[in-house]
Amino acid sequence: MRRVGEELGRLMEDLGRVVEVDTSARTGEDAGDAVTRGLDRVLLELHTRIGAIVTDAHQLASAASSLAEATAKLNAAGRQQAHSVDKAANATQDLAAAVKLGYSNITQFDTLAESGAAEARAAREQVGGAMQDLEALGASVQESARRVRRLTESADEARAVAHRIEELGDYSKMLSLNVAIQSTAQGATSRTNANFADELQRLAERARGVVQSVERMRESLRADAEEATKAIKHTAWAVKSAADRLRNAHQPIANLDQISRKLEKFAQSLVGAGQEHALRATEVVRAVTAVHSATSQSSVGAEAAASSAVRLAELMASLQAHLARLHAVPPRERSVVPLEAEPSVEETESAATAEHAADRRQGRDRRRGAGGLRPVS
Repeated sequence: MRRVGEELGRLMEDLGRVVEVDTSARTGEDAGDAVTRGLDRVLLELHTRIGAIVTDAHQLASAASSLAEATAKLNAAGRQQAHSVDKAANATQDLAAAVKLGYSNITQFDTLAESGAAEARAAREQVGGAMQDLEALGASVQESARRVRRLTESADEARAVAHRIEELGDYSKMLSLNVAIQSTAQGATSRTNANFADELQRLAERARGVVQSVERMRESLRADAEEATKAIKHTAWAVKSAADRLRNAHQPIANLDQISRKLEKFAQSLVGAGQEHALRATEVVRAVTAVHSATSQSSVGAEAAASSAVRLAELMASLQAHLARLHAVPPRERSVVPLEAEPSVEETESAATAEHAADRRQGRDRRRGAGGLRPVS
């Protein structure tokens, strides 16, 4: 029984190492009381740390959902911007073609129109690349969300392990109370010791299972956190790439805006067929204005997505910091020392009866020797 108590103490120390809590028994402290006190401290600290992990995991899931929503808005704004750029480019090209037909000798107007078409093509290329990045970003966000959901499930499993430790603590308290009650009964010392040893053995086995569950929980959380970190980093990279391309498209769009306004003024100064050209130039200005509006929406969406990605990374760092505080349990060759066989109550009573009979025979022999008699051989 003493060896089982020592092994149970070592298992309590292993649990204490996981959450950095001292569970060693005090001098002169009862083994059951030491186990109860240690489990209470481990349970309190484990509840605190697992609570922080669960909170971070759920905040991480919320941040991932916000990132997915911001990415969807950014994708929609990017599509609207691409549509507006195409419309502005087509209107500019139509205007250039119409002016060439009516005023082939006007070199300045032709040059402006060609420059506008070139700037429109450059903007289209940048926005097209951003659209490709946004399509890849959608898949990345879905993967990040899946990893975060798995991380949340692992955090909930950690809470279940904490409940097991709480049940173990309640069991140890019941064991201590049961032993205290039985120890007051007269003539039940041997039976109480045997029952207490059996209960200690079962308590040690359950403690070993809890230690293994905590270790598996820590490894599962660590693996899920690493996978979620990789997915989030990839998502953040995709968001940055799309935002960079949208920013690169800003300058060609600004140049196109200036050229379109010059074309409008030049077309309005023409006579005769110039009225048609002015209408086309007005369409170009209207299309470019729509491009500006879509660009503003894309910029806002890119900033929101980048902010969500930063928040996601911060929560991931906080979660990893909490996981790092769950330390690994050093492996042992054998977790529980088997109990040495102890005599049963029947064997103890039989031995006592045999010893009493031997004492009676020796007493009769001594009385015969004192009376001058000798035992018959």
